[in-house]
Amino acid sequence: MARKAIQICLVLLFFVNIAYSQSLKPIGEKNQNYSSYEIETEKQTIYQLEFPQSASSLSMVFPSDSILSTYIIANSDTIHLQIDGHLWAETGRFSSSLIVFNSETEKIEFYSGDISGPIQIHLNHTPSISLVNNYRSMANVPCGQPSIIPVSTWRQGLTAPVNLPECSEVKHVIVHHSATSNALTDYQQIVRDIYVFHTKPVANGGSGFDDIGYNYLIAPDGSVYQGRDAQGVCDDDNVKGAHMCGRNTNTMGICLLGTFMDVKPTTAALSSLYQLIAWKLNKESLSAYGNSWHPVSAPVVLLENIAGHREGCNPGYTVCPGDSVYHHLNTIRDSVNLAMSLCIPMAVEDKETASVAVFPQPANDVVFVQGLAGRALVNLYSSLGEKLKQIETSEPYITIPLQEIPKGVYFIEIKSHETYLYKKIVVE
Repeated sequence: MARKAIQICLVLLFFVNIAYSQSLKPIGEKNQNYSSYEIETEKQTIYQLEFPQSASSLSMVFPSDSILSTYIIANSDTIHLQIDGHLWAETGRFSSSLIVFNSETEKIEFYSGDISGPIQIHLNHTPSISLVNNYRSMANVPCGQPSIIPVSTWRQGLTAPVNLPECSEVKHVIVHHSATSNALTDYQQIVRDIYVFHTKPVANGGSGFDDIGYNYLIAPDGSVYQGRDAQGVCDDDNVKGAHMCGRNTNTMGICLLGTFMDVKPTTAALSSLYQLIAWKLNKESLSAYGNSWHPVSAPVVLLENIAGHREGCNPGYTVCPGDSVYHHLNTIRDSVNLAMSLCIPMAVEDKETASVAVFPQPANDVVFVQGLAGRALVNLYSSLGEKLKQIETSEPYITIPLQEIPKGVYFIEIKSHETYLYKKIVVE
């Protein structure tokens, strides 16, 4: 696009009211969802800025990290700015965290504090869509996956990812916070703005990711949003994200919407967090208290199965997921472990009943169960805990048809007077 200076009015309020106009210089790319500008600033000055197009959120890039006293006023809300440690570590730029407005705005006031020189203002113009119904509901079986708001719902009107995702075996669940305002109530809009922020170019103040960085996002009302789009390549919970300082292999990222340095997440959000983690750890046969080697640094270190973002990065990289979450990770592990105590023990086999065989592995159109003793009940469950088939038999050998079963991981529960076990099968 033509880089033509756009004239806006900047009112400078000193101890005497001096007003003058200054050019707002377009920089970077521009499309319907984002635009970027640059202005020259002086210390301890209030700038009243009117944007050429209403914005749903913004971030700013400064010449230094001396922004402790800077703030903006938007829609009567005063918002103090803070450096986004993720972007600083990845790009070397002193960028603010994403500021999501409670409603679209065409103007803000900006107080420069100790900052002087050129600053960049990166606007997001994320269109709002009708709010979806609250999807929050508990699964109908222990350790089932909670209801998820899919990307097909919340991503309407936004450009879908172009590149196919990578997949990864998950060994660690990483907990984050979004560092957005706790006063916001349009949670769907926050997710949409994070998606635009993560996927737009670095030159426009974004992260430059292919997709939103997290696998799931949890709102204060307990609603769970799907994050990364698997695009049919693998299960959504096994998509390799972009949320842990470039060391995303073997991780699943869950982001709690809000800022949790001094306040805790809501009870509803924590309840969904416990259920989502319990489902995932149960699916992968992982313990809430376990740990394993992960390449956090050189050499690799032991990382907990349930960890906070700052544990997965070099010291000083980030304060995520906030002190109020980070210092209660043991409580989160206890709550997840309690939830898992009621789970279907997926992929656990009773050693005393090893004579029971389930084959072939992997299965295609049919799976056989052999070695049953007496009257038995055989159930087929999905990885979400949904019962798909139930067979009662007195025969030592049964056949379970799979022609209508999609590809994926499933679990066979076998109950009889002498046998109680679970077997994992893969359908291809």
